[in-house]
Amino acid sequence: MALCLIHRFGPSPQPFVILALALANAIPRGIGFADRVGSRYGAELHRPVVVAVIVAGFAIMLLIALRVTASWARPWFATLGALTYPLYLIHAHIGFVVFERLGPHVNATLLMLGTVAAMIAAATVLHRYVEKPLVPRLKRLLSPRLSRESAAAARG
Repeated sequence: MALCLIHRFGPSPQPFVILALALANAIPRGIGFADRVGSRYGAELHRPVVVAVIVAGFAIMLLIALRVTASWARPWFATLGALTYPLYLIHAHIGFVVFERLGPHVNATLLMLGTVAAMIAAATVLHRYVEKPLVPRLKRLLSPRLSRESAAAARG
């Protein structure tokens, strides 16, 4: 939300404080999660790398919010962005099952690459054949209600 505020209204102290608090929360949570995943799968996930990935993610998103990266925009970025939500919904649960079942039997690098490719393909299918067809229907279904609620809120 802080990044959205920065993108929409420009930089100001309050969203930067929120962003700093979010980063301060994300780092120990990310390290704890990486430790649990490493223990579960018998792998060592180096804490400095985990912290670097988290900080890099925040930095990239901040650069986008500040519109520093606007000149890099390409039309296909919107397609990649559209895949993030279905990918978010399916990646962890399916990925953990795949790793747990196939991990002892398949080369770790191939398993990771194959799982990433399969999750991106599944997210693409979900976006194209579920999300896209349902969005217009949901908008039509919700639009009258949202319009009434907006009008009521404006009145008071």
